[in-house]
Amino acid sequence: MSNSNNPFDIATSHSDRAKQEKARGKKPLSVPKRSPEDIELARRLLEKVQQMPDVREELCAKVRQEIEQGTYETPERLERAVDRLLEEVFEEDQQPPITGEFRLRRR
Repeated sequence: MSNSNNPFDIATSHSDRAKQEKARGKKPLSVPKRSPEDIELARRLLEKVQQMPDVREELCAKVRQEIEQGTYETPERLERAVDRLLEEVFEEDQQPPITGEFRLRRR
């Protein structure tokens, strides 16, 4: 199978594999049929994703500056991070065992 993330390469790889399986007398893998509109949409989305930067440089620069100035870690941000962590740990319908406002202490 191809190492490419291109959906057209993957489809070709599946097609080649199906032909090999059929030649060996095995039932070939079925590849779902895609409409030309679906293929065009996939192509456009892939192009957009490939154009996106891996790293948002301006955001990284802003965060670095805030860290250097000592303004990045605010009590509000830390509380929001704790809230998000608790939301991930506990299911929505489950009440966390700790309630009330968290007071974080700096070391």
